[in-house]
Amino acid sequence: MTSPIAAFDLDGTLLPFNSSFLFCRFLEKKSFLTKLDLLFCSRIYLKHKLGLCSLKELHTLVFARLFRNQPLSILLDYKKAFFYQTIKWYAPALQKLRALQQEGYSSVLCSSSPGFLVEGFAKRIGVSEVIATEYEIDKEGRLVEISRLVDGIEKKEALEKRFGGYEVAFSDSHLDLPFLEGACTPYAVRPTFRLRQIAKKRNWEIL
Repeated sequence: MTSPIAAFDLDGTLLPFNSSFLFCRFLEKKSFLTKLDLLFCSRIYLKHKLGLCSLKELHTLVFARLFRNQPLSILLDYKKAFFYQTIKWYAPALQKLRALQQEGYSSVLCSSSPGFLVEGFAKRIGVSEVIATEYEIDKEGRLVEISRLVDGIEKKEALEKRFGGYEVAFSDSHLDLPFLEGACTPYAVRPTFRLRQIAKKRNWEIL
C-alpha cells in the first residue's frame, strides 16, 4: 500500500520568505552578483507581488539577467556555503509537515524556485521528493534556459502524474489555487488577501 501524499509549497509557506531572493542576497554578499543585480531582482519581484508581472515574466527576466550562461557547478558550490546558514522556518507549517510524516504521509516540496535550491531545503527537513523549476544545461555545464517552470497548475499536474494524486496541500498564494483545489484537504498558510477570502468562503483551515 502506497503512502498518502502531503504536498507543501516552499516560499511563503514552509519558509516565511522567498528562497530565491534570499539566495540572491547571499550571492551579492559573496560578490557573485552586484548590488544593481539585487536591485533589479527586488524591483521585478515587487512588481510580481503587486500583480504587475507574471510568474513566467519574473523568472524569465531574472534568469536572463543573473544566471544565463553561468556554470551550474559554481552555483552548486555557493549553494553548499548558503546552507551552512541557520534556516528560519514558519513553525506552524513545519509542525504540520512533521505531524503528517509521523502519521505515515510522504511529503513533497513543490516550488517555482530552482530545483537545485529547493533540494537543499528539502534535505534539511527530511523530504526526498521535489517538484521545482528546472534549467537546461549545455555540454559545458552552463545554464542556457528555463526548461520547466513550476506554477500552480504544474504542481497539480506533476503530483498527479508522479503519484496519481495527493491528499493534502499547503500554500500561501492564490496563484497556487489549482494546486490547492487538487487536494482532498487544502490549507492556506500565511495567505495572500485573495487566498484568505477564498479559504474563508470554502472553510479551509488557515495557518
